[in-house]
Amino acid sequence: MSEALGRPVTEEDLVALADDRLDAARSAEVEAWLGENPSERDRVAGWRRQSAMLRGALDPVAAEPAPPALVAALTPPPRSRWQWPSIAAVAAGIVGGVFAGWMIWGSAVPLQAREMVAIGLSAHQVYIQEVRHPVEVTVAEADHLTSWLSNRIDTEVAPPDLTAAGLALLGGRVVPENGWPAALLMYENAAGERFTLLIVHYREAANTAFRYTTQRDFGAVWWMDGEVGYVFSGPDDRARLLDLSRSIYDQVS
Repeated sequence: MSEALGRPVTEEDLVALADDRLDAARSAEVEAWLGENPSERDRVAGWRRQSAMLRGALDPVAAEPAPPALVAALTPPPRSRWQWPSIAAVAAGIVGGVFAGWMIWGSAVPLQAREMVAIGLSAHQVYIQEVRHPVEVTVAEADHLTSWLSNRIDTEVAPPDLTAAGLALLGGRVVPENGWPAALLMYENAAGERFTLLIVHYREAANTAFRYTTQRDFGAVWWMDGEVGYVFSGPDDRARLLDLSRSIYDQVS
C-alpha cells in the first residue's frame, strides 16, 4: 500500500491496527503513516467505531457458556483416543447446524461481516420508522424491484416469501455498504411489526453459521453464504428470528 520507516503498510496492517492486534512498535509506525494519510486514517477510525458498537452488542452473547452438548462432543472418551477425528467431525457438524445460533465473537468473524451487521441493524432502525416512504420501490412493482436490486448489487435478489409466517413484503431500497450498494427488503405483519433483510454481495467468499446479536430492542440473525451476506432484523426475539431466517435460507440458498 505504502511504506512506513522502510516497511510497507498493508491492508492487513490496517485491519490488525483496528483490531488492536499489532505490537507497540508496529502500531506506532502505522499510526505515524496514518497521520500522513487522512483518508486511510478515517477508514480505520470507522472500523474501530463499528467494532466498538458490535462488541457492546455481542460481548454478552460471547460470555455465555458453550452448549453442554458441544462441550461433550469435543471431549474424547479416555479409552478411545483413536476416535478423535470422527468426534471432531461430528462436533463440526453440530457447530454448523444444531448450535448455529450460538456464536463466538473474535478474530474468526470476518471484518466484512462485522461491518455488514452494523449496517443491517442501523438501516433497520432508521427505515422501519418511516411512515410514507419505508421503501424506494414497493411490492406493487415486484418485477422492477427484483431486477433493479439484482442489477445494483450484481447478484440475483429474489425476495423470500414469508407470508406463511404472516409477513407481507412491502418493497425494498438500496443502502450504502462501505461504498458499495446493498439491498434492503422490508416486511410487515398484521400488527405493524416490521422486519428487514439486508443482502450484501462481497467480492470474497466466506461462510458462517447463523449468528444472533441484539442492539437496544432489536435483534438480528446474520450469516454469510459464499460471496453473499445476509442480516435479518426485527424485534428482539431470538427463537422467532432464527425460525424466520431458516425459512429465508431455504429459499435463497
